[in-house]
Amino acid sequence: MRELINTTIQHILDTRRGITANQMLVEDLGFDSLKLFRLITLLEDEHDIAISFRDAQRIRTVGDLYAFVEVWLAPLPTPKPTEGTRRP
Repeated sequence: MRELINTTIQHILDTRRGITANQMLVEDLGFDSLKLFRLITLLEDEHDIAISFRDAQRIRTVGDLYAFVEVWLAPLPTPKPTEGTRRP
């Protein structure tokens, strides 16, 4: 997942330079509002997730982006059967 995010960032920036989790999207990588919008849109499409405007404003670093996408892709816990319920 991180490699895919890195590749998406490299594609948007038209670069092959390395991407690390501690890099700031705007200050270090040079993202502007249009590139940030494009990044969010591509990640939403690639991972079938939804990133709200409020959540997007909190994403400052590549690591923030990793963490946000990981939370969205985390498997949901399976509910435990309640007492008295039989399993087939």
